[in-house]
Amino acid sequence: MKIYETVVTPDRKIVVENISLMPGEKVKLLILREKSGRKGYPLRGRRVEYIDPFESVAEDEWEALKW
Repeated sequence: MKIYETVVTPDRKIVVENISLMPGEKVKLLILREKSGRKGYPLRGRRVEYIDPFESVAEDEWEALKW
């Protein structure tokens, strides 16, 4: 058994190149996710500064409405 590592492309495809298999040969794939190095709380422990926290915001500036 050989192990190949690759990254999922932006269009959600998995590409493995240069493998020693014949066309039409049957294979079995085992896909394991690798944990990313991202932390669950990137702002934890960081200083956050709010500028005019009680100032009103225009409706077109709300990011939640842009979805």
